[in-house]
Amino acid sequence: DVAEYLSGSLEGELGQPSNSRSSFCSGIRSVALKSAKKLGFRWRWDGARCELSLECPARGGRRVTIPPAAKRQVIGRMRAAVAEHYLSTLLNKRDQGKVIDATVRRGVSNHFMRTGRFIRFADWRFVHCARLDVLPVNGARRWGAGDRRCRRCGYESKSLPHVLCHCGPHAATRQLRHNRIVERLAAASRLPGDLRFNQRVPSVGGDLAALRPDLVVTHEPSRTIVVVDVTVPFENTFEALEKARFEKILKYHSLADSLRGHGYTVHVDGFVVGALVAWHPHNDRLLTILRVSSGYAGLMRPLIVSKTIAWSRDIYVEHVTGTRQYLVPVPGDQPEVPTTRGGQSACASDNGICVSKADL
Repeated sequence: DVAEYLSGSLEGELGQPSNSRSSFCSGIRSVALKSAKKLGFRWRWDGARCELSLECPARGGRRVTIPPAAKRQVIGRMRAAVAEHYLSTLLNKRDQGKVIDATVRRGVSNHFMRTGRFIRFADWRFVHCARLDVLPVNGARRWGAGDRRCRRCGYESKSLPHVLCHCGPHAATRQLRHNRIVERLAAASRLPGDLRFNQRVPSVGGDLAALRPDLVVTHEPSRTIVVVDVTVPFENTFEALEKARFEKILKYHSLADSLRGHGYTVHVDGFVVGALVAWHPHNDRLLTILRVSSGYAGLMRPLIVSKTIAWSRDIYVEHVTGTRQYLVPVPGDQPEVPTTRGGQSACASDNGICVSKADL
């Protein structure tokens, strides 16, 4: 009966009004009643041990029982339950929960929340409105029946995914956003072999010769080739990121089969960062394959996230105002890829960049 009373039960006599003075136990009962929807905790009496335990909700619909010996966990568990309540409420929203479903998978997608590290004030204001889909675009009108066409390309519905990932006049800016990610990967890779940046793969012919993966690392002594292609899709739930990754793998499947026919061991994968910086969990495994040092990987992840936010914000502002938000790269400037250093050299060409590394 004590456990039922403290849990806020209103059954039987416990539901009758009382004029008694407040006490410590009545305060616990009052808190249980007020926080029933958010916390949903209950007190349990263990007759075998003769002790009162607290049962709290946890992730995945599980419930955790906290005995008196672990009383220091109570506050932490309650805070986690409140956070889980608000997160599930947001995820269940029809449109606003889509992006959040993708960004909660990895902490680096939200690294700037507390500190604002590597991010501009303008980007901070943009990314939160964009993730909640409250930016003013014609295709996201909440009321009225106005013109929903894109003001730049005339597409029938100007939604935020269209502006950031599909609108034709911004193709060059999207390419720059994509290239900055590729350049960071190329500069950070320590995988031995010849690194090719946006070049055709040698030893193949026909239609396959027209393919230009973002990164190809060929190590002749071990007869291994690693093919990486970067993509920046819009986060319409986490499944959109998964689909984008598998599309990249499927795109180069025939190329991988052809290279395997030449005796190579081939690894093909996609490096996926959302337009609103959802970081695909598989990216971390790809960084390990490229032998990016763990220390620099910890710095590179938030840098990629922050710079991608900046590019997406610049695309949106240019779309709305017509004013370009970045400096146009000067022809002949080389991307941020490794230059000559300790047995490694880089050479620029019309078709891309080729970096030769000494075998390790």
